[in-house]
Amino acid sequence: MLRMNKSNYYGNVQNAFATASALKNAMDGINGPKWFIAHSLGNMVVSEALLKGANAKTYIMLDAAVASEAYRPELQGDSSSIIDKYVPSDWDGYHEHTWAANWYTWFTNDVNDARGKIGWAGHFAPLLERQGLDVFNFYSSGDEVFAENSSTPGLTTGVFHWPTLNLNWPFFHLTLELDAFPWQKQEVFKGVNAAGSLSAGWGFHCWTTNINNETVWVRYSAAGANAMVADGSIVSNAVFNRGVSAMFNPTISDYDKADILAFHIPAISSPAGKVPIRTTQCGQMAKDFNLNDLPYRANGWGREGVDVENEQGQVITTYNWLHSDVKNMAYYYVFPAFTNILEKGEMK
Repeated sequence: MLRMNKSNYYGNVQNAFATASALKNAMDGINGPKWFIAHSLGNMVVSEALLKGANAKTYIMLDAAVASEAYRPELQGDSSSIIDKYVPSDWDGYHEHTWAANWYTWFTNDVNDARGKIGWAGHFAPLLERQGLDVFNFYSSGDEVFAENSSTPGLTTGVFHWPTLNLNWPFFHLTLELDAFPWQKQEVFKGVNAAGSLSAGWGFHCWTTNINNETVWVRYSAAGANAMVADGSIVSNAVFNRGVSAMFNPTISDYDKADILAFHIPAISSPAGKVPIRTTQCGQMAKDFNLNDLPYRANGWGREGVDVENEQGQVITTYNWLHSDVKNMAYYYVFPAFTNILEKGEMK
């Protein structure tokens, strides 16, 4: 069996930003209460439309393919395990403010500097605080698209599974899954792999020098980079690959902002479709719901099981709520999720 991820996530993120204004304008023309329900990357369109001022009473997020840090900035690299999963080892020892993901932080004090708005962390955070808008996040801890390797994956991580014996021709079953860990890989590959993008991201700014009459490529050491963070000179000496000129211009077009976020700024957090995006205090109404919990899988389950690789590299059979089960699984099995959506959105 050969499975491939045919989607162009980066390009689709850019398209999502481009589509958001049109969605906002369309919704502005509708009178009365409004609800948004979005699945996967559709949440990027809806979230950006709401950020631009679209009006809605309720927003239901389903399996959101958006970095959780975009809604809750504290989730960016909030643990050593997240750092291990999303920051390549080449960057060990480099201060977090040398990363392309945090380039924007150097410019947030000037509201007129567009560079302060090209980061994922907190990009959609205002939506969770907006008066009159309820945001509910329906995620799945068992989503196969959002599965994460325990360390930053290589291109072939999770691709090959050892042959398994079965009773039907050809008897040995060989699985190649080119879409293994797709969410995680798309963020880790930014700037360093042709499967991602070859500028900014996790790529280094390099230059040539002569050592012992040989021309060699060099880059800032961690110590040198961290010293520039300490004295602020890094603002003029970015450590990451400088191939995107717009990232160094205080005036950036909306098109370039979308391009930079989509192709060149890596997320350092799990997707909102895998984890809760807020903490719930005692007495508060829950607004994050794990579709992988048994109450959302009624009447048994509509598949025999799917072989997936867990964080320890072991192939296991799972009966999890997968990425598109909300639309692919028969209503007979998933109706509790729809019941909860109707109740929380007050759509009855």
